Amino acid sequence: MMPGPARNPLHRALFVLALAGAGAALVVDSSDPGDGDFRISAVTVARWLRDGRPGLTLADLRPVAPFREYHLPQARRIGADSVIGLAAGADSGAVIVVYGSGDGQARTVARQARQAGMARVLYLRAGVDEWHDEVLTPVLHHGASARDVAAFERVAELSRYFGGRPRRLRSPEDTSATASRRSRRGCGI
Repeated sequence: MMPGPARNPLHRALFVLALAGAGAALVVDSSDPGDGDFRISAVTVARWLRDGRPGLTLADLRPVAPFREYHLPQARRIGADSVIGLAAGADSGAVIVVYGSGDGQARTVARQARQAGMARVLYLRAGVDEWHDEVLTPVLHHGASARDVAAFERVAELSRYFGGRPRRLRSPEDTSATASRRSRRGCGI
């Protein structure tokens, strides 16, 4: 008989915790060692939105005018000082993703929320610009590896779902995709 987590309740509990931690690591990007595990990519947020992840709240920290001009789908405009209150009142399974114009303010807000005990507050790596660049206008460069092509195809499907325009560069000189990356503003999603 093979020893395993089912034989000992403590081992079983530790096994379940390890699996849960591994699952969380798959969806949260923590490549910046200073950010622990609370930075998330726009592509992951797009998957969560498409899949209808329960308890997901997107909090746009930008001022009202930029929010009205352009925001992520289902996002709410929330002041930075309101995020901790929002997190405190959320269900235990809720996840709050904060974002701004870049990652500075959102990172600070997420860090403060986590220090206050709100473990499910994440921040979007490069803010609204990452959503635009990585979800709405992803680019596959000429000569990409098979792995990069497969990854691009997965993102391209998400891009089209959100009305984006994925681009393939046909040659090293092709700049049509990169030239149009910033032209899609004001879609108000």
